[in-house]
Amino acid sequence: MPNPVGHFELFTTDMKKAIGFYSDMFGWKFNELEGYDYALIDTGELPTGGLKKLDSTDDVLLSVTVTVEDMEPLLKKAEELGGSVVVQKQHLGGDFGYYGAFKDPDGLIVGMWSST
Repeated sequence: MPNPVGHFELFTTDMKKAIGFYSDMFGWKFNELEGYDYALIDTGELPTGGLKKLDSTDDVLLSVTVTVEDMEPLLKKAEELGGSVVVQKQHLGGDFGYYGAFKDPDGLIVGMWSST
């Protein structure tokens, strides 16, 4: 399938409680990143996930990230189709690849990830 969902993120006000809930509910494993209010979620299969501490500026509780080959033309296409770019392509550091995001015409934020 072209452009599969490659990553999802859940937002929470209580990291410990959410980790306990989803560990018990689905058997997911969590790797909390030291120094960040963030944990990687290992579901055992793709897509991978993340758990992020919700702060006062966040207004979403779930986000999805689509894996793409070439992000920049797709960000432009989102604008042509009535959406708007909210995060230009940016390097995530190390070997983590690149991230960008757009809002669709209804305001839903969709992330994109690419290796290059």
